[in-house]
Parts: sequence; structure tokens; C-alpha cells
Amino acid sequence: MDRASSKRLIYTVFLTKTLMLWRRFMTSEPYKRIDVNEANEMIQRGDIQLVDVREQDEYDAGRIAGCDLIPVNDVLTRIEEIASDKDIVFYCAGGVRSALACEMAAAMGRTRLFNVEGGIVAWEDASLPLEK
Repeated sequence: MDRASSKRLIYTVFLTKTLMLWRRFMTSEPYKRIDVNEANEMIQRGDIQLVDVREQDEYDAGRIAGCDLIPVNDVLTRIEEIASDKDIVFYCAGGVRSALACEMAAAMGRTRLFNVEGGIVAWEDASLPLEK
């Protein structure tokens, strides 16, 4: 095999491995994305832990009844407060911090994780109740 062929082979193997890894990480989130109606149904059924990962001032301005406040920056240090035996529903303002919280909880061994897409903004837009 000449040098050019060797380089092409190495490049092809590298590119293939990179694409395989990218596909694996981009398509297999350790949590399920749910909309506010699905979240509300889960809350009504009970036996879940609802976790607000926003900051204290956001929480004080309005929250979903029955939630626990664990700001996203505290998830890893307060992991013992996150149930390991039930569905865990995370929410924030728009769904980004709660997705990060899901990733962190999964890394710490939690399963049955759910992220509320659109967060509390979508919750309010759907005219679902808030507690102040």
C-alpha cells in the first residue's frame, strides 16, 4: 500500500469513528423530553419527584406546586435529595438548565429522568397553575 492510500485509509477510519461517536452521543439522551401537558399528567398521577432547577429568585416569582428547589449548580452536590426509585421531572425557565440537570443526574446513576421542554414559560403559556 502506498503512502497516499495509507493516509486515505487512516482518514476514513478516523472519520467513521468520529461519526459513530457523534451519532451515539447526539441520539441517545439519558432522559425523555416531555411537553407541559405530559408533565402535568405525570404530576396529577403522583409518585414523581418534581425538581425546579432555577435560582431562588426565579422560584420565588412563581413555581409549579409540589416542586423541590435544587438549582442546577447544586445538582451534583445535592444528588442524595434526588430520588432513585421514582420518575424525576426537571424543569427550569425554558428547558436548557433542566436538560443539563438530567445529564448530571444520569451521570450520578439516576434513571427515569424527564425534561420539561419549554420549561415554566411553556407551562404559563398553557395556562397551567403556578404557586407563588
